[in-house]
Amino acid sequence: KRQLFKIGVGYQVTPQLNLGAHYFHGKQTGSATGRFDGKANFVVAVADYAFSKRTDAYVGIDNTRLSGGDNVYLDSDSKARSRTGFTVGLRHRF
Repeated sequence: KRQLFKIGVGYQVTPQLNLGAHYFHGKQTGSATGRFDGKANFVVAVADYAFSKRTDAYVGIDNTRLSGGDNVYLDSDSKARSRTGFTVGLRHRF
């Protein structure tokens, strides 16, 4: 059984600049041994700057943290239980 809860907010600082932040909480239960039962917390923050109606740049950072059973991890090789990621981009709509 999986449950997911999300709360987020976005704010337009200026006509060109948008900011956003979101929090997700996930819970997994029901494995026979409990080794796959766990919780996940995700935090995401993003900024988007519009150069024109069709072109914008964005930057984002996210963090994921897992807790719980022995077999709850992000990567089977490293057995990582937390990770931070960065995204940077330039978008043009045709």
